[in-house]
Amino acid sequence: RAISGFPFRIELRCNAVAYDSLQDNIAFEASAFRGARQIYDFKRTVAELDGPLLIEAPFGLNLNWSLLHASLRDAEPLPERVSIEAKDLRAMDAASAGIKILFQAKQLEGHMRTEGPVVDLAGRFETLQIEPEAVQGRTLPPLTGVFDLGLDNGVALAGARPRSLRGATGQLRI
Repeated sequence: RAISGFPFRIELRCNAVAYDSLQDNIAFEASAFRGARQIYDFKRTVAELDGPLLIEAPFGLNLNWSLLHASLRDAEPLPERVSIEAKDLRAMDAASAGIKILFQAKQLEGHMRTEGPVVDLAGRFETLQIEPEAVQGRTLPPLTGVFDLGLDNGVALAGARPRSLRGATGQLRI
C-alpha cells in the first residue's frame, strides 16, 4: 500500500484488499484499490476498485468489471450521497461446481442521497442480461432501464435496520 497526494489530498493505493469476518460468516477479496479525499472537501471520497471481487458468504459470488467507480459524501447518521458505477459487469455463482454466469450488464449505476428524513435511491442499467439458469430457465431479453425510489422515513428505517419495509411509505418510479 502507498499513501500520497499531499498537500491537496490524501490518496491511498493498495495492490489488493481483503476482509474476513468469522462472526458474520462473510469474506471478500479484490484486486487493486485507489481512493482519495480532497483536503478542501474532506467529507467527499472517490475510489476505484479493480476486479475481480470474490464474495464468500452463505452464497459465493464472483463479480468482475472493466471499470468500477464510487464516490461518497460523509454525513451522520447516513452518508449524504453515495454513487457507484460499473461497466461491463459480470456476476458469477462461485459456490456451484463450475462457475456459472448469473447476469451481465454493459453498465450499472446506483445512487443514494438523503434529504432530511427521506432516502432516495436511484439506478440505471444498460443491456442487463439475466441468464436463464438464474431465473428458473426463463429467457429474458436484454433489459435497459432506470428506477427511482424515495423512502419517506428512510433515515430512521436505516438506523433501525428492520428486516422488512412493511409499513414504510414512499414512491417508486420506473
